[in-house]
Amino acid sequence: MYQDESQYVLLEPGQDETFVTPEELQHKLEQTLGSWDGEWPQDLRKYDSTEEAAAYLMESVCELDLGGSLGAMQWYSVRLE
Repeated sequence: MYQDESQYVLLEPGQDETFVTPEELQHKLEQTLGSWDGEWPQDLRKYDSTEEAAAYLMESVCELDLGGSLGAMQWYSVRLE
């Protein structure tokens, strides 16, 4: 049987993959955007808050380019047995 609650696999540069809940992923994206150095990527600039931008990322894409040599943060929805 599958769990009802969705989970995500989160891949961050230089770290092992981790399983996170939607709430944990939202929080991680908000933290990342809140500490962003410089302007956000073009598709995120229309949002007024980190919460709105993070929600858009979760619903629409599965990667956030962190810029330069930092790499990218990726997340994928998974079902756990």
